[in-house]
Amino acid sequence: MGSSRLYTLVLVLQPHRVLLGMKKRGFGAGRWNGFGGKVEEGETIEDGAKRELQEESGLMVDALHKVGCITFEFVGEPELMDVHVFCTDSAQGVPTESDEMRPQWFPLDQIPFADMWPDDRYWFPLLLQRKRFRGYFLFQGQDTILRYRLREADPGEAELSPLRDVDRVDRQTRRARGGHLEAELCHPRTLPESSAEEAPRPGATAQVSAAAQANLQFWSRCLTTAAVQGVAHKHEELTA
Repeated sequence: MGSSRLYTLVLVLQPHRVLLGMKKRGFGAGRWNGFGGKVEEGETIEDGAKRELQEESGLMVDALHKVGCITFEFVGEPELMDVHVFCTDSAQGVPTESDEMRPQWFPLDQIPFADMWPDDRYWFPLLLQRKRFRGYFLFQGQDTILRYRLREADPGEAELSPLRDVDRVDRQTRRARGGHLEAELCHPRTLPESSAEEAPRPGATAQVSAAAQANLQFWSRCLTTAAVQGVAHKHEELTA
């Protein structure tokens, strides 16, 4: 596994709506996303997040709340992307279109997942519930998730460090024991894991398996209920 680079993502999240931006050019163009980008040399991760928010939306914030850290790996790309996710419920200024992004408010029950990165469906419900999380997503191109891990952070976990891929030896051991990979059930705060054995065929969409699709539908239902409790305790077996 290669080196990694720091990135930021900022969501302006209010009780009944979230601010997203339509990416107009470059990586991820044509998709709704939060505001962010690369952390520049000499600046902290939070300062980089504030700068990107202002450059892309015209908004300024005094402080940000870090809610997640997601590592993205793309097949064929040696460098990993460690994305630090922040949110705020207030900002100074009026959302303004920039060369990079076109901001727009969305009600929480109308988030445009069909026009967002495929991984957003998995971790957005945790964000809406104000829960902290760590994740890893392996992509084939920009549309197909081959494998992912997603965990709610422990209450005493002060720093949200990057979450890497499942150890290959561990996957081989579990395959030998059961004939297929199973979701990790050893930790009550571990969300279901998707494996390469459940990856879609080339050209397919981001649904990684029938079981994973059912899981997606479960999470989507959480969007209309911000106070859902114990959702991370739900475990289901992902079959090949």
